[in-house]
Amino acid sequence: MDGRSAQASFDDACRNVVAHLKEQVPFACWSVSRVDADHQVHLRPDDDTYGLQPGHALPWNETFCRHMVSGRTPRIAPDAMAVPQYAETAAAAGMRIGAYAGVPILDADGSLFGTLCGFDPETHDDDLLRHGPLLELMAGLLGRIVQVERMRDEAVDRADELLWASLHDPVTGLVGRRTFLDMLTRAAQRATDPEPRAALVLLHLDDLAAVNETFGHATGDQLVVQVAGRLTATLHPFDTVARLGDDEFAILLHDGSELDTTVLRVRAALPASIAVADASVPVTASIGVTPVDGAAPDDLLTRARAARQVAADRADDRWAVHEPARTSVGAGVPMLREPLRAAIRTGALHPAYQPIVALDDNRVVAYEALARWTHEGTPVPPDVFVPLATRTGLLPDLTDHMIHRAAGQLADWSATLGHRRLQVGVNVPPRLLLDPDFPDRVALGIRRHDLAPGQLVLEITEDALLDDLDTASAIARRLRALGVMLSLDDVGSGYASLLHLRHLPLQSAKIDRVFVDDIDTDDDARRFLGAVLTCGRDLGIHVVVEGVERVTQATVLRSLGAVYAQGHCFGRPVRPGDIDVRTETARRPSGRGSATGG
Repeated sequence: MDGRSAQASFDDACRNVVAHLKEQVPFACWSVSRVDADHQVHLRPDDDTYGLQPGHALPWNETFCRHMVSGRTPRIAPDAMAVPQYAETAAAAGMRIGAYAGVPILDADGSLFGTLCGFDPETHDDDLLRHGPLLELMAGLLGRIVQVERMRDEAVDRADELLWASLHDPVTGLVGRRTFLDMLTRAAQRATDPEPRAALVLLHLDDLAAVNETFGHATGDQLVVQVAGRLTATLHPFDTVARLGDDEFAILLHDGSELDTTVLRVRAALPASIAVADASVPVTASIGVTPVDGAAPDDLLTRARAARQVAADRADDRWAVHEPARTSVGAGVPMLREPLRAAIRTGALHPAYQPIVALDDNRVVAYEALARWTHEGTPVPPDVFVPLATRTGLLPDLTDHMIHRAAGQLADWSATLGHRRLQVGVNVPPRLLLDPDFPDRVALGIRRHDLAPGQLVLEITEDALLDDLDTASAIARRLRALGVMLSLDDVGSGYASLLHLRHLPLQSAKIDRVFVDDIDTDDDARRFLGAVLTCGRDLGIHVVVEGVERVTQATVLRSLGAVYAQGHCFGRPVRPGDIDVRTETARRPSGRGSATGG
């Protein structure tokens, strides 16, 4: 409801109230007025004598109603001239008043909105006083309508704010992911039209994480705002700049016919450093570009990210254009399908291991196995090959491969350590919890590598199991019977997580990094994460906090009673040859056990 319809609704109520009073209490004039600044404005008068029209305004200090509102005069005066204040006001206004009746109309907070008032040139007998309850009822009704309409208007305003927030980045005010994907979809649909052809540019701020670490997130936000302003000022008004993630910007060029010139302008807009908060903050960026053809938006983003990865690996200009004819990482989804299949079969797709530590002494108690792939000498990011594996039906093979590789590495580490307490987690797409053959394949890996119960942890990577929780629960119970630990990943990234905690036999959960980003700078974020950790303890679930990048975050986590954590603060994903498992897992007097239960 907009302001006009809200006002029309109140007008209708005023009209009905005034008409009813004209019928029940035969005054020459009845009116609903509003007190606006220092004037009384008549909104809906029905006047046979005084000539009041809608919008007629009178100084508040010359009105009868101000005395009634203040309580110094009666609300109903059969003979108004017998009341000195009314008599003086009538003389000042030049009005002939016999009888007067009025009651305040109050707003939601109890403040004065206006009045419901009536005037008659003739005096009335005391029987007029019996209409007091009716006037109070009518004024209360109008006040309630005012309150309701105000709440509706506020709700509309809030809905508009929420809609804007859902479509824009809160830090920069740029278009957000949802809106940008819609625009990219429309651009792809127009790709068959005559030139100009659109182009997609992805820009990654390479050092933003380091800036946040060194100078704090407030400085990082200021840097992002400056970069957003520079990009917007550089480009054509028809081009769209969006922020897709913390350090990722996207640009939709309406005319991609001069990509080289446009990208050079973009690069020139970002100097080697930018002055932020009395500091000179370094700025480096890698840029990937792809023409917009009729491909799906996800594929266009994949191409641009692949080109950006190529640019990031260069030491010179740090930007690259995807060309469909090439067989590099930027060569598009179809050309990577068979190489990915071969990489899974031959082992070229391999695990890198990131530590999970006990916060009391930073001792490594588990590792997460993360898939990595290098194709023809160029690293292929997981956000390129995992969606490709999903779309081409290779994801079960990829997951089985990762489980067997991780199980074999875990067996080697157990032999080196002389015990089987170390754990390794592997990401498992939720659809495999709907595959009745999956537990048998997992059992094969456990037997082949002689793992102890609890050593293998399967991390459910999404919250998309709502369609068939019964089947997922049954398969999860079969996995638990094998001694496999089940962990829910990215808790907090979707509303279904709580349902999973209720219906699946989970022993641990990983708190999504969104809860961690600003716990060392924001009291509300700290309190909220504390509540999440308390919930985990109350449910008897082992909690691992992900995305810990700063020592200050780890300090806050310890103060909140968090037990386990993972993130760049403790170690990045590395090949097993770079891990000294004896040193990293050495027991210390304050050790607390395993990260995921068992």
